[in-house]
Amino acid sequence: MNHLPNEPITRIIGPISQAVNRLRSEGVGRRWVVAVSGGSDSVGLLRALVLVRDQEQVVGERLELSVAHLDHGLRGQESEADGAFVAELADQLDLPFDLGHWSPKRTHHVESDARAARYAWLAEVAQRRNAQAVAVAHTRDDQAETVLHRILRGTGPNGLAGMSLRRPLGTGIGLVRPLLKVRRADLSEFVQSLGQVFRVDASNLDLRHTRNRIRRDLLPKLAQDYNPEVVEALARLADLVQAESHDRSMQILEQQRIATTEERQESTTFDLSTFQKFSPNIRAEVLRLSWRRLGHPERSMTAKLWEACALLAERTQGRINLPGGVSLSVGEGRLILARLRNEPDDHPPLDHPVPLPLPGSALWKSWKLHVSLDQTEGYGEVIDADRRENACGACGAF
Repeated sequence: MNHLPNEPITRIIGPISQAVNRLRSEGVGRRWVVAVSGGSDSVGLLRALVLVRDQEQVVGERLELSVAHLDHGLRGQESEADGAFVAELADQLDLPFDLGHWSPKRTHHVESDARAARYAWLAEVAQRRNAQAVAVAHTRDDQAETVLHRILRGTGPNGLAGMSLRRPLGTGIGLVRPLLKVRRADLSEFVQSLGQVFRVDASNLDLRHTRNRIRRDLLPKLAQDYNPEVVEALARLADLVQAESHDRSMQILEQQRIATTEERQESTTFDLSTFQKFSPNIRAEVLRLSWRRLGHPERSMTAKLWEACALLAERTQGRINLPGGVSLSVGEGRLILARLRNEPDDHPPLDHPVPLPLPGSALWKSWKLHVSLDQTEGYGEVIDADRRENACGACGAF
């Protein structure tokens, strides 16, 4: 199936090979589960990965691929036909195949519930297959749609980074996106050049869903009336934010190393004079990094608490007791982050359900969730992770 060295294939294989090699160099193993819905994008991803594997475009051991398809049970016989199509394609490519079934339980949360169920099932498949990665077909256009969607909902700088090449999906399993540098039109041309058929999901045309309106209405209008390269502009923004975030993470890691004088199992000690040279924002980030490395519970920390921690470093004496039985103290030229002995967690996990009024608010674990009714949007996500409010009064993100 690799006897067509034409331009569409060349345009696709190059960036996918680079993405796969980068993932492999970062420690992603060679066994991959490829999530295939039957649509043009996911079918194109599968065919491209097979070509990359067969043409030995990947450094290191040869990729081992399998195919997975989850039937969401939303379109009756059409959904069943999708599964049968993907099973036949996997058989033609001589690849192992997994088929799962799911059905919605809630009327107004179908999209978000289906997405959560799909990723949970894919993680289970990867575990059974002893795979280290699940590959999904998010393209550069999907990246642009994600960034624009987050801007419209209201997001901070982290949201502008869009989707990453890799993120954790389960223990030892990564969700990988080899197509993030590939435009959807190029992928479609690649599929056509192979003579490869695919399925069409009519629900992707339903403009009641926000994502579909962004893809089929808003982005085309922006391209026509404001910037023909709006997709590339949004995707490039995500690239820049990701790069800046990585550079900042490396900077914080180095500053944490410079300031730390002792690191034990349940405490980290910093040289106070060195720590005071950092800006308040950098101090907070260094403390956050150390907090995570110590394994302290972070769910109750707020922006105000991190700010208080940063300001404590300007003093010569003092102490703050923090959620989760953790303290930050200053004295004798040292700043010490430590777990308090015999101190219970301020917010133990709940073992009972909590009623959530609609509209209204309720405390859940250490979070205060606010729910409002939006008459213009009855589908998809209802709770926005970027707007979830910590019970202590600051906004946080998952």
